[in-house]
Amino acid sequence: MDTEQLLGQVNQLVGGDPSSGGQGLFSGFSAWSLIGGLLFSGIGLVAFVYGKKNAEWKFMIIGVALMVYPYFIPSAVGVFVVGSILTAMLYVLAKL
Repeated sequence: MDTEQLLGQVNQLVGGDPSSGGQGLFSGFSAWSLIGGLLFSGIGLVAFVYGKKNAEWKFMIIGVALMVYPYFIPSAVGVFVVGSILTAMLYVLAKL
């Protein structure tokens, strides 16, 4: 196997092959969904650390949910909608 074949297989795995419908490892994620995932994962990390420090298991659960869900939702709109809902839940929980 030469270098060109190896690079072609890596490109198919990561970026997807247009002839096969573009179903690669990262083909469903846009820049906005990655930015949203980073933003809400950061909020989730802060919520988790706060919950762990104060023994508040509700903050820890929502924090873990905020950190994990972007991996399963490739749509940018979906990432922002779910992240906004979970962040609003944190806000309401903090006000109680």
